[in-house]
Amino acid sequence: MTKLALPKYAAVFMCIAMGGFAACSSTPDPNFFLLQTTQGHNAEVATASPDDVIIIGPVTLPEHLSRREIISHHAPFQIAVAEFDRWAEPLDAGISIVLTENLSAIFGSEKVLDYYANLAISADYAVRVRVLEFGAHDGDRVLLSAQWSVHDKTGKQIALRKTQYESPIMASEDKTALVAVMSGLLGQMSQDIAGEISNAG
Repeated sequence: MTKLALPKYAAVFMCIAMGGFAACSSTPDPNFFLLQTTQGHNAEVATASPDDVIIIGPVTLPEHLSRREIISHHAPFQIAVAEFDRWAEPLDAGISIVLTENLSAIFGSEKVLDYYANLAISADYAVRVRVLEFGAHDGDRVLLSAQWSVHDKTGKQIALRKTQYESPIMASEDKTALVAVMSGLLGQMSQDIAGEISNAG
């Protein structure tokens, strides 16, 4: 008995006839995440002149973090990319916004501004951040490593720090929990930045 070979595109037409491509295959919808400002910070932690303008940014990232997918470190020299778990905005912009909101709460000031939205404003203090590592490591901890500096209104660097923050996590596969811990680590860094600005004032 001779078998009739269908054209290679026949399966496509069969899928359409059965109601579209979804009948043959299904791709999960992506999940989108945002870093959040942390609660519990207040003005007693740091002080600044109510007239001081503080600009947060720019924030720079290494290339492996400059992507929409959330990445994790699972082994030496390797990263895992969560294809369907993505940042809802560029990560550098999200970090800048969270630091700005955190520091605004710490100082009790509305004059803590995001660099990306206020390029033409003169600052009394400018905070520049270079993120080195940010995300889950080995499935059980979250790491934030960054180098940051504080500059006065003349552009003089008055503080330069390299800080590392770490927190355990039960399961890095739970991206909601992961992003919550990452937000908390940014809160810790916000406290340290505020301390340097307060000391400079």
